Amino acid sequence: MLYRDLHKIALTILLIGLINVYNILKEGIILNIPNVSERLGSLHCNINLIKIFIFITFIFILIFNLPNFSIISQETMKQNKVEYELILGLGLLGLIILGLSNDLIFLYLGLELYSFSIYFLILVKETLVLRKISIFYFIISSLSSALLLYSFSQLYKISGTLNMGEIKYLLGDISFANINLLIYSIILVFLFKLGSGPFLFWLIRVYSDLEKKILWYQLLIPKLFFFILLLKFTTLMSETNKYFIFSIYIMAIISILFGSIGGLFQIKDNKLLSYSSILNTGYILLTFAILLFNYKITIGNSNIETDKYWLIYQYFFVYFLNLLGLFSVLFLFRRSSKVSAFNSFLLQPYFFFSFFIIILSFIGMPPFSGFFSKFYLFFSLFSYSNLTNLTLIIFIGSTLISSFLYLKFLFASSYSPLEEEYTTVLNTLFPNFYTYILSFTTILTIVYSFFLSSLLPFFILSFSI
Repeated sequence: MLYRDLHKIALTILLIGLINVYNILKEGIILNIPNVSERLGSLHCNINLIKIFIFITFIFILIFNLPNFSIISQETMKQNKVEYELILGLGLLGLIILGLSNDLIFLYLGLELYSFSIYFLILVKETLVLRKISIFYFIISSLSSALLLYSFSQLYKISGTLNMGEIKYLLGDISFANINLLIYSIILVFLFKLGSGPFLFWLIRVYSDLEKKILWYQLLIPKLFFFILLLKFTTLMSETNKYFIFSIYIMAIISILFGSIGGLFQIKDNKLLSYSSILNTGYILLTFAILLFNYKITIGNSNIETDKYWLIYQYFFVYFLNLLGLFSVLFLFRRSSKVSAFNSFLLQPYFFFSFFIIILSFIGMPPFSGFFSKFYLFFSLFSYSNLTNLTLIIFIGSTLISSFLYLKFLFASSYSPLEEEYTTVLNTLFPNFYTYILSFTTILTIVYSFFLSSLLPFFILSFSI
């Protein structure tokens, strides 16, 4: 009995640790360095971002502790008992270490802890295809980790310390022509882990055969923490190089084009969601490039500036809500991997309505939250004349093309012939835990849409001042 509940105990301890970490962050003492304000500079502004990501991870672990919700199917749990739940807990612990650590050694250990957990989670179903994928992921992850470890060792050789705050403080007085090159290589590793262009082909291969719940975990949670690291290491550079900003911009454009066009020719939901992840990663990288221009937003005529990373906050939250709602639908129909399985929603108008709202939010149709998140990004791009022409054309074109990607789910649920086996699945699954998640996500999407729409006049007014 104790062995069966071991994963619950481990995740409960992890929840308690998250609460304690949040309290430490609230008191502002997580960075134990003398003269934090002077030495960390812009690193200190990432604390609010870390708090938000810890809260999302807290909700994620809490959901996975609820009854009838397990990251692994019941059949697999009978075969492998609780080992994979423990591996999931270790992976989450590694991600939390990634987000909170300012020591390079602990950061590397957290990254490896997460990578090894994914390596074993891929093998949930012991098939030949998944074994090949796990070996492929292990090889590419090892190569990227080797590059990261080499860059860390060179940073230690130059600065003589492993603390990121002290490295930033010392690098201000060090004249070293190639110091930014080391930071670039570290950031490239994180972009590789994110699956952004041009390092995105491994993502499609690995994610195409994953179980739905592992895919949801992999598409959302690690992405949050890798963007924390991206923000942290960008602040270590002595100055924001225009070539670095241009490289981030090119990676964002590649991700947007590849994610929008590549998803048009897919019918499996795993691949559709993988291309959707690449597309949204491109949008977030484009937002990140805007932030590197020291972009600022003011509310109306006031002198109070919003957080510099507000665009990333709201885009991540909208993406989190949309992905949670979409995966709740996929969990309901986990017996099939084809989009045509969603036609069973015709028998339940309320759930079809919820699914309809989530898809329209993904597309970016007004007045839903997905529209406002892209609208704010559109206006941010419009404020820079040197990015306006080409970027806006690509942004608008990719949005239109990707609309068909998400409409595949909607068209399949509306016009595909209804099959008897899916009717049986529908009758046995409604109502259950996932229907409540879908309803909650729909309501929260509508409420958050009203919140974002209320900020629209002030946002537009800030560009006219």
